[in-house]
Amino acid sequence: MIRKLTLLAILLINSLALFAQNIKFEAKAPNIVEVGERFQVKYTVDTKVEIGRITFTPPVIDDFHVIAGPVESIGKSGTTTTNGIVTTFASTTYTFNLVAKNKGSLIIPSAMITVDGVGYTARRLNIEVIGESKPTEQRKAVVSKKPVENKKSNVNKRTSEVKKQDNSKKTAKSKNQLTEDDIIIKVITNKSTVYKGEPIKVSIKLYYRVILDINSSKFPSFDGFYVQAINNRNARQHRVTLNSKVYEAITLKEYLLFPQQSGVLEIKPTYLDVVAQIVTKSTRQSALDHYYGSQMSIIKVSKKISSNRLKIDVKELPDGAPSDFSGAVGDFNINKYAPITKVAANSSVTYSLQISGVGNLPLLQEPELKLPNSFEQYSVKATENLRIVNNNISGKRLFEYPIIARAEGQYDIEPTKFTYFNPKSARYITKQTESTTIKVLPDSSKVSSLGAGGMISGLSKEEVTILGEDIRFIKTEESIFKNNRSIFILSLGYFLTIFSILGAFVFALIYLQRRIKEMKNTVLVRGKRANKVALQRLTVANQHIKQDDQRKFYEEMLKALWGYMSDKLNIPVSSLTKDNVREGLLKKNISLDETNVFLKIISDCEYAQYSPITTGHMNEIYNSAVDKLSKFESTIK
Repeated sequence: MIRKLTLLAILLINSLALFAQNIKFEAKAPNIVEVGERFQVKYTVDTKVEIGRITFTPPVIDDFHVIAGPVESIGKSGTTTTNGIVTTFASTTYTFNLVAKNKGSLIIPSAMITVDGVGYTARRLNIEVIGESKPTEQRKAVVSKKPVENKKSNVNKRTSEVKKQDNSKKTAKSKNQLTEDDIIIKVITNKSTVYKGEPIKVSIKLYYRVILDINSSKFPSFDGFYVQAINNRNARQHRVTLNSKVYEAITLKEYLLFPQQSGVLEIKPTYLDVVAQIVTKSTRQSALDHYYGSQMSIIKVSKKISSNRLKIDVKELPDGAPSDFSGAVGDFNINKYAPITKVAANSSVTYSLQISGVGNLPLLQEPELKLPNSFEQYSVKATENLRIVNNNISGKRLFEYPIIARAEGQYDIEPTKFTYFNPKSARYITKQTESTTIKVLPDSSKVSSLGAGGMISGLSKEEVTILGEDIRFIKTEESIFKNNRSIFILSLGYFLTIFSILGAFVFALIYLQRRIKEMKNTVLVRGKRANKVALQRLTVANQHIKQDDQRKFYEEMLKALWGYMSDKLNIPVSSLTKDNVREGLLKKNISLDETNVFLKIISDCEYAQYSPITTGHMNEIYNSAVDKLSKFESTIK
């Protein structure tokens, strides 16, 4: 019997081995490239088992032009059988086509994949970019061997070459009259050296001298800063003089940045993909041109521009900070709003502290409220009223401390201290409230010292402390012990266990065979897992709402919505567009109105990803997305 049980356990372990995943994730790229050279970066995923879905998170590529990518391709795949175990292997490759912009030792950060909730990371790539190669000695020799022509032919040839160059210049000028300084984008700050926690105003401004359309934009993420976006929706274009030239100027974005670490922090460039409209005279001649003038034509020129990089020197706060300092930087005041001076025991009151002034108010922590031992304090509620004034945040934050007095008597609540650092005077300043005296009256219920629900009344502060250490109950009855030992082998429980193991093995075998059959149908698997993956991402997005992280919320929402459509409609991520999503949903019997509402949610997320939208708007978009995905899941089979 023991041999049979051992053999049965081995079979169960071998069956469960089908779930083990052996995944290999690699990144490949050339070590050395030239400026302007086109090359490929490939990320390859090799699997030894069939998996439901691979989520590829590409790296952030800032130092190279991305010509195309990521392009997904399925490589070799097949099935092997070893000791009766069927293993499916497959290979997937994600390819980027890049062009080097500048010389130097450049880095492509790590890429990541997620397989059934488990993340895998490929190594980062170090690429050495060198200058363009010079002509080889062989090419120089060929040039030196050209025959010498007579002087007359040389003069004629030179004249014809000059005419060709003039014509080519005129043609080039007529085709593209956009110069380097016709469109300029700048990142401007009001300070370059600040203390940690001191605000910096950052403005991203666009200067242009042509008719301009912006196709796409990428704003910096401001690593190392707390970011407070400034509402500039009413910003208007105006004329300015820059480098002795007149430009139309407009402010694209404005932020208040609060550095969270000391050292030299870098503000990365802003990237814009623009299309300029150039008005030129038509090259076609007409007899009416003499009377009406030459006809005008418009050509469109695409251009990618980037702003300057900025470095901010962030100074560490001076040593000698008081123990109650919690990172407040600015100029503040603290006030108390104490409850009534007389309360009944076991009744709740609210003690409030208000901090007002100018500085990093959104980052302030609640001050520590020191209470007597007989008082209980509960979760602090914080409310705020803030506005941006003179390149800083002004307003107030109110902290409400719910407290309950448990024992009667007269108590003094110590003054609450609040310390902040003033960057103007470069010193720490401590302010405090006045002390508060509260008289706790006996409990109006007139119960004993330990009343209903464990509420303590009529005890002194020392008695309340001792009460928690008192002996509550001693059992004095004689204990009776019984021997409940019994033989398990050949008992009813023994046979039930054997049959349960056999039944579990048969069930597992049938389930695994059905599972393997379903996993081979990749379309079916992706469709079934679409809702599960989308719900996981929506859960992460909901956490970003609670953290008030707008950028990460909209980024996660777009991944959830596009990923759901890719899986449900069996469309590769690289081929997803709003048009083919609309066509796919209509084929799945989704109404046109529902489809348009879903696509509008995607458009709102794309627009609001870098816009100063309130948290309430994020909640509205989140609820709309959950509602639409629920309706789609019940309709699309």
